[in-house]
Amino acid sequence: MEKKFLNNIVILLKGSTIAQIITFFCYLIISKLYSPTEFGEFSLIYSIISIISVVATLKIDQAIPISRKDEEAQKILFSSICISISIGILSIIIAIILGRFIESYQSVRNYSLIIGVTVFLIGLKQTFTSYSVYKNQFQLNSNNQVTRASVINVTQITFFKLGTFGLIIAQPLGHLIANLNYIKNYLPELTMIKKFNIEDFRKVLKNYKDFIFLLSPATLLNTLSANLPILVFIIAFEGYLVGLYAFAYRILLTPISMIAGAISQPFLKKMTENFSNKEYIDGFLSVLISNLYFFITFPLVMLYLFSQDLFEIFLSNEWTNLYEVVNILIPWLIFIFLTGPISQIYTVYRKHNFNLIYNIFSLIIKFLVLIVCAAEFDFYTSLKIYVLVNILLTIFQFNLLLNIASVKKINVFYKIVTSSISIITIVAPTIIVKYYLPENYYLIIFVALSSCIIYLWRLIKKLRKVAI
Repeated sequence: MEKKFLNNIVILLKGSTIAQIITFFCYLIISKLYSPTEFGEFSLIYSIISIISVVATLKIDQAIPISRKDEEAQKILFSSICISISIGILSIIIAIILGRFIESYQSVRNYSLIIGVTVFLIGLKQTFTSYSVYKNQFQLNSNNQVTRASVINVTQITFFKLGTFGLIIAQPLGHLIANLNYIKNYLPELTMIKKFNIEDFRKVLKNYKDFIFLLSPATLLNTLSANLPILVFIIAFEGYLVGLYAFAYRILLTPISMIAGAISQPFLKKMTENFSNKEYIDGFLSVLISNLYFFITFPLVMLYLFSQDLFEIFLSNEWTNLYEVVNILIPWLIFIFLTGPISQIYTVYRKHNFNLIYNIFSLIIKFLVLIVCAAEFDFYTSLKIYVLVNILLTIFQFNLLLNIASVKKINVFYKIVTSSISIITIVAPTIIVKYYLPENYYLIIFVALSSCIIYLWRLIKKLRKVAI
């Protein structure tokens, strides 16, 4: 791993970290202002926005970072903006149809205009983010992460008296402000749109049709499967339980997704630059995966140990059972984090057909599991089975990605085992004190903090090593 690659990750991680600190402290306030039921209603609207918005550009924006010329990148940029407008309008129609024909989704119809506007703004943001990667302006993406998170969280707190609407309206506002920052920065490029014509648009669609017809549906299916629990649970279980799942999923997956996204952007650039160097890619991926595993596993293990204590201190009584849902999700999140950045391998090697086939298979399995579980089991048992199935599917995809990149899996396995041993040695004292001396609070805190310091020291050593 080269120093430049690591520096780009650090730049984006700064933005992700600040954004997550803001989100964390704001969520402590939000949990006291909104009920789990309100969060459950919001999660349905947010899930629909999330599902549609991943194809807001039909993934044409993903072709921008791998462009060879500025003129080509600008044509893709303008094409992506045009597609975002069309998908935004289409999403309004979809929201109205869902609200009319599905009883549990009637509230969706009331927010159809907001859904359409938000989808368009997210598509615009995706386009500018990809263009910033092409321009190597990672700092701009980092700054906008902070801006978007700040606006969304402050708006949700400010408009809490509006209930669910206060949670929803924050989304388009956050993305609007972020897009205005991008537009201000890329105003000279945007003025070139007057030279863009229908023939340029057709050429872009033709040259990158695999992004439209393979990557786009694959991403849609992947996001649909990620939001399936909310779409199914809201029909089968009470809103309170759906709210618990939605809140837990957001407080865990949002930071993980942002960090993984921060790594994905320079990862895509680096893999594209070294596409033909198989030996370099093998070593690069092995080290990257090992460091990702070490980076994410220790914090999640510590969260598993102390989630009940933390939530009892910081959250209101309405969220008492949140820790149970969080602890069920944690093992799955480790695999999500590992697979997230390296899923760019599909784009680098133009293997979108593999991605599409996997996501079709994955969606069918997840849907069947959820339907059976919701009909036969209680909420917590259903969630445990669903998480187990997801772990197995994610491991399968992880193996598929390594095969596409021709990575020696024995090297990856060895490095993960080595990292696991290192994590166990760090966290073992905390586990022992936590479960065998539960009454000695000061000792538990001291040992836990000591483990965190050792973890950070080893993490810094790893980062310094790869930066050399």
